[in-house]
Amino acid sequence: MPLDCYYLTDIRKQHLLFQIEEYELDEIADVLSTFKKATGLYINLYDDVKLYQDHVKLLLSLINSSLGGIWDKNRKLIRQGLLSKFNVSKDGFLMVGD
Repeated sequence: MPLDCYYLTDIRKQHLLFQIEEYELDEIADVLSTFKKATGLYINLYDDVKLYQDHVKLLLSLINSSLGGIWDKNRKLIRQGLLSKFNVSKDGFLMVGD
C-alpha cells in the first residue's frame, strides 16, 4: 500500500509521478520525525498531505544530510532513491495515502 505522489497542481490525481513504499518511509523515519517537528506535517501511508516548495526543499535537505552517517549500502541506496524521487518537482507534491 504505497503513498501516491502527484504534482501539487494535479488536483484530479490523473498523472501519478511516483510512489513511496512502506519500507522507504520506514528507512527515513528519523527524517520524517524531524520534518514533522519543523513543519507540523506528518507524512505517512494513510493520510493525504500537501508539500509546498519550501517543504520539499526542507525534506530534500534533511534526507541529504542523513546520508552522511549511513554506512549500510542498502540504506544509502534507499535514501538516494527517495532523493531522486523528490527531485522530480521542487514546486510541491500532493501525497495521497490509502
